[in-house]
Amino acid sequence: MRQNEIEALVQLEWTLFQQTQNEGGRASCQDDWETFHTMRTSQAMGWSEEMVRAWTRDLEEAWRQGRNLVTEKYARMMAHTAPETYRALEPALPPVPEEAAALARALTDQLVAWAEEAQKKFPLLCGSGRPIHAREDGPYTTSLETYHLGELLTFSLPTLRLFEGWYREKAERGENLYLEIQTHTARLLGYPSLEAAEQSLRSAPVQGGAGRCPV
Repeated sequence: MRQNEIEALVQLEWTLFQQTQNEGGRASCQDDWETFHTMRTSQAMGWSEEMVRAWTRDLEEAWRQGRNLVTEKYARMMAHTAPETYRALEPALPPVPEEAAALARALTDQLVAWAEEAQKKFPLLCGSGRPIHAREDGPYTTSLETYHLGELLTFSLPTLRLFEGWYREKAERGENLYLEIQTHTARLLGYPSLEAAEQSLRSAPVQGGAGRCPV
């Protein structure tokens, strides 16, 4: 049942992603189902069943209201990557409650800390994706920090509270959710472990993907 729910969530996100309009026209990553599926599935695999269901409900409820939370996610990111464009979009976005904004910020700070820890252990693997920090954002570069914050700002308050409990429990046990998600990603890409993925990059270095289309 859990994997079926994750598949249903990722399919829903993909459908909403197809409806997202870009300033320069359709983005190439909107035709890359395989990468989208891998990245979004691995993330959801790091969540509890309750979290998967809560985010699915948020997406469905917003769609019934005429809102596309995937589109709103990318708009929220532009507060950092394209501030002038964001100022023009902001009036059309629903206000974020104070508690929700604070939770989104705290959860993002925790993920950044986990990512920093992971980069020390797997520098090539972590360096092949997004830059970690918002200070590295640009018109064609979206950091992990900005992406995560933009997404969380679209979550409902009940969903954010679920995520806060999950993150807090992980941190208290000394676990690293970012590494867990990266492990799922590596396995979906055919690697038996993060160590194997790191060694593969060490043997055949690849150019960093910081500027790739975010999914």
